Amino acid sequence: MTYKPLETEFVRSGFRFRQIRREGDIAIFHKLALQGLPQSAPHISTFDAGFETVAIGRHDDYEMAGVKIEAAESYPGNEQWGTKGWTYTTLYDAELRYERLLGRLAAETSSPLKEGVPTPVEHKRRPRGEPLTLTIPVGEFSTKELAETNKVDYPSAFLWLKAALGESSPAIKFLREERRNAKGKPSKIYGKV
Repeated sequence: MTYKPLETEFVRSGFRFRQIRREGDIAIFHKLALQGLPQSAPHISTFDAGFETVAIGRHDDYEMAGVKIEAAESYPGNEQWGTKGWTYTTLYDAELRYERLLGRLAAETSSPLKEGVPTPVEHKRRPRGEPLTLTIPVGEFSTKELAETNKVDYPSAFLWLKAALGESSPAIKFLREERRNAKGKPSKIYGKV
């Protein structure tokens, strides 16, 4: 069966998507959020919303409400996020997933926690079913330093720490509170067990 190819540039849900890499059914799209103007305008104000690495799907032709829909390639839907689609803030991270999906890069490790070794820790609030993988900094560290080392947002680092400390035999421990700035609350300091 012949499938209509997925557009290399399209607008969906207030975002403009532009394909920047594709090999087989694996692709990376640059995602721009549209601001204030109609989505059909050719030159509109946008801001960078990141990159999406996707496994392109296909559907056969079908009829819906009396309208024939032709067989075509399809972009993953919301319910497929975390299994067929991933959003990243940097092109580098999107390319890592791209290379893994193409089999040119080893999958992330699931070995026990060790300094400098990424380790997945699953927690209930992780969106889209993908385990968060962080590298434990060498020596003592705060939640902010963990987030900066791994280039993730603070809430993700906080939830990862909470899950790691809640394990039956945690490899990270709370050491103390320490004031690292002149203003604000003291930071919680952690270290490897």
